[in-house]
Amino acid sequence: MKKFGVVVGVFLALWVAIALIVPLVVDVDQYRPQLIQMANQQINGKLELGKLSLSLWGQIRVDIAGLKLADPQGREVVTVKDAYFHIPFLPILSGSPVLTFEMNHPQVTVLKSKAGKLNVMSLMKETSAPAAGAPKTAPTGAENTPSASAAALPGIVTRARLGVEILSAGLTYRDESTGLSSEVKDLNLKLKDISLSHPTEIELWADLDTKMGETFQLRGPAKLIGKAQPILAEGKMDRVQLNANFTLDDVEILVPGVFEKKKGIPAHFDLAVNASPQLTQIEKFETQFFNVNVGVQGNVTPAKISLNIKSNDIQMKPWVELIPMLKGYDLGGSAQFDAAVSGSPEKLDYKAKFQVKSLTAKAPHLKSQPTFDASVSILPDQIENMALTMKAPGNDLKVQGKLVSFAAPKMSFEVTSAGMDLDQLMDFPPPASKAQKPATAEGASEKVPAKAVAPKEDYDALLAPLRDNKMLGAMVAQIGVNFKFIKANQVKLSDISCKLSFKDLSAGLDACGFKVFGGVIQSDAHFQLKPKMPTYQFGAKVEHLDIQQAVESQMELFKNTLTGKATFNMKAQGAGFNPDPALSNLKANGSMKVTDASFASIDVGKMVSEALNKSIDKLAEKVPSVKGKTLPSMPHGATKYEFISSDFSIGGGKFTAPNFVAKSMPNQGIDLKGTVTVGMKDYSLDTSWEITDTYNMTKARDLSVDQAGIRVDHILAEGNSPVHFPVHAGCTIKAPCYSYTDVPAALGKVALANVGKAASGRAKSEVKKQAEALIQKMAPPAVQNQLKDKLKSFF
Repeated sequence: MKKFGVVVGVFLALWVAIALIVPLVVDVDQYRPQLIQMANQQINGKLELGKLSLSLWGQIRVDIAGLKLADPQGREVVTVKDAYFHIPFLPILSGSPVLTFEMNHPQVTVLKSKAGKLNVMSLMKETSAPAAGAPKTAPTGAENTPSASAAALPGIVTRARLGVEILSAGLTYRDESTGLSSEVKDLNLKLKDISLSHPTEIELWADLDTKMGETFQLRGPAKLIGKAQPILAEGKMDRVQLNANFTLDDVEILVPGVFEKKKGIPAHFDLAVNASPQLTQIEKFETQFFNVNVGVQGNVTPAKISLNIKSNDIQMKPWVELIPMLKGYDLGGSAQFDAAVSGSPEKLDYKAKFQVKSLTAKAPHLKSQPTFDASVSILPDQIENMALTMKAPGNDLKVQGKLVSFAAPKMSFEVTSAGMDLDQLMDFPPPASKAQKPATAEGASEKVPAKAVAPKEDYDALLAPLRDNKMLGAMVAQIGVNFKFIKANQVKLSDISCKLSFKDLSAGLDACGFKVFGGVIQSDAHFQLKPKMPTYQFGAKVEHLDIQQAVESQMELFKNTLTGKATFNMKAQGAGFNPDPALSNLKANGSMKVTDASFASIDVGKMVSEALNKSIDKLAEKVPSVKGKTLPSMPHGATKYEFISSDFSIGGGKFTAPNFVAKSMPNQGIDLKGTVTVGMKDYSLDTSWEITDTYNMTKARDLSVDQAGIRVDHILAEGNSPVHFPVHAGCTIKAPCYSYTDVPAALGKVALANVGKAASGRAKSEVKKQAEALIQKMAPPAVQNQLKDKLKSFF
């Protein structure tokens, strides 16, 4: 026993001597230039190492006095002041050496360039491929030896273990294109027993407290734990069993007002994989985020892939806890999806189905909660079926369709409804009223701030990305719409049937018809979106549309035109979607007829009464006896028409009706005919009408005078004809003004002619009386009657 103690003491003394002397004799720093050179030959960038020093106290340890790794642009990627390698003696003696590399407090900087590339991905040099056609020679004798991958490995190699420990690292990530950056201040990594014989363990954890951009924040502990067990057969690698778990359960993820994951909300995954060169089995992959659970199982071989993916039934109501914007919406319903992937790596077949069941959400202005059900079935390069239904009291909607090819989509959809009563579904805001002008103190000067003029949007230019999109250029679509009715704001459209299409950047409303305001509307339209200035053509046919109903339903388009039941047809074409050029480029032709009609803003009765009374004053200059004569004014809106009709055309931003006719109802109006021109940009009005008072509504035909002792009846009428004269209306259609300059001349000509006829008639009457008296006095009684008959033939 005493001898054994002596031996041990001698051994310890020898070991202490070696531990003290060898580091003094052996200069490991002499190998630093070679190590740096070898490393820099393998990387894009530059590695710098501080002084190397050796220690043999209980282990072989090489300390590194600092390390720096820079990318090709010279920017630091890794910097560390405290790093070392160490190999414990005992594992060496047992034939299972363990080499561990440790770094304390390193700083790692990851940069994403404006081109979208990460600096860390450019550090390693690519291995050059052999020249094309170069012979692949094997070493002498290789024909009878197994390949390196299949060769049995020496025992000490299979038993050797490597380890990496990075403690309290700082990680900085910056995106140069967006300017966003984030930092992780306490990142730790332990890789233990990287070998071919022992389970390799990995542990990655960090106490996150980082901010990305202005609002996105991560706070709390994140941890990854994994184990990889290599399995050898006859000294060769056979397969690896991998287990891993990653958790963010106690991490807070905050985007204030948008998304808020609190501490304790599940966010993790568990993985179990059994992998060999021939087969990878995903025995378990389960991930959970909040109340969403997704599981994946399957096998992967070099020739075949088979995976199944399935979720649980995801309840939507709890998501208000994560998404503040959903609070108050009373979300309900559920969602679920499953998918299957199979086939070869070159050609994968997959099936996926996503379903939403009884989704409900309370929203502002909704009187009731609609319920949504949806399903989508996806096959390789197509959506086999997509269906959406919505139901609510008084409302029903169904959308169903399919899509083939995601690169050159060909889609067809049908949208149907038994009825959409939106008045029953939601509260529409009342129409905006004109703001009243605030009162100012007496004597105070009112200053109106100048309004900044916003730049006009170029709608034609907005279509440029559409023309550059190859997928949209190849897209073909057919959409059918069939609604029993849609009702909103007390306006009801019924029997709606439309067919829409899209092909070669041409959008078409191939046929569309519906009933509204007691009438039937049919239309078609096609838009060519490929030219820089898009072109279009459309047609419309309207039958018996009640314009008054349209105006009462706040359709401002008809407010200042006519009332009655309209029938018209039109064909039009144009170019551009910017309002001003579009109006200038619009060209159209058609015809219109409005029955049971009235003018909305033009008061024909007032116009005619003013024209006559002002003309009488002018007429007094030529026929003094009419001075002081007046005609009663017609009441506002007194004119009613059997019909108002005309052909019309649109061009150069103007609407022109060249053969305008307004036929009044018996004893209810005054007839008009002539031309009408309306400016579509400035609402300017230019009309030239012939007014005919067919039913003597103005009583102008009854006007009689005594001129120089001669009575002139119906002084403003030509014979038995009604009074008629020209009138011009101008200014704007919203505020028309009238010109009567031609009326006095027209009526004066008629009045003077009637006065002349009356004077001539009176002179003849006097001659006749004198002749009859002379015959009575001078002629014999036997011939008086003969002479009187002759006298009548002269008069």
